[in-house]
Amino acid sequence: MAEIIIQKEEKQKEKDLYEKIEKLDSEIIRQAEIIEKQKKVIEFFEKKIEKLIRESAKKEEYIKDINKVVASLKETIEKIGVVKKNVDISKVSVESKNYLKGQFVRFEKDKAAIEVKIEGKSYFYPLSDYQCRYLPLSGARVFIFKCDDGKNLIFGFNLGFMIPLSKRLCGVIKFISHLKKQIKIYIENIGYVHFDVSEDFFSVYSVAVGDKIILKEVEVEGRSYFFVESDKDENIKAREKILQLLQKV
Repeated sequence: MAEIIIQKEEKQKEKDLYEKIEKLDSEIIRQAEIIEKQKKVIEFFEKKIEKLIRESAKKEEYIKDINKVVASLKETIEKIGVVKKNVDISKVSVESKNYLKGQFVRFEKDKAAIEVKIEGKSYFYPLSDYQCRYLPLSGARVFIFKCDDGKNLIFGFNLGFMIPLSKRLCGVIKFISHLKKQIKIYIENIGYVHFDVSEDFFSVYSVAVGDKIILKEVEVEGRSYFFVESDKDENIKAREKILQLLQKV
């Protein structure tokens, strides 16, 4: 009789043990599910934080660009004040008939082009045609001149004042690939700049490794764009003549 009782107690203990194990397994599974949900919540908030950081960085860049525009405008106004005259675009007399007046709309990053509205119609011009340091405010006036070689020279204005001219930099050609249509230029204080050149680049520009070349820098939304400048006398003279007309006071 005692043996039977012992067997029953052992079976009960075994049963209790199995129940404890099942409960433990259930608890482990439940905790795993909770952890998985917490991971998803953490990932969700991490993505939110990353997005906020990116948006904050963009806003800081926009503020920097606006501050640059304001500082440049103040500088220009002060210089004009010294000579006690204001530039009035409506009174600028341009002898050449090969020009257009338009309004700047926006910069198209994918095309590396600026959109200009002329008499209500939009046109896109390569950023390489633009001659000033940074782009005008949306709705501001631009003058587009047509050179004898067909190239456009575009000048921007803000609040009636011409934007300072783009920087001219001297670079040294370090690499040329006619096959890939690429060149690499070293600019002091900036470093190496890679260019994908046009089909006719090497026929227009006779260049070799080690040659010095003039580059134009245009700043757009905190980024610098570089373009090879023509050193032909006729182009330089045309640009100087246009500047004399636009900066006439």
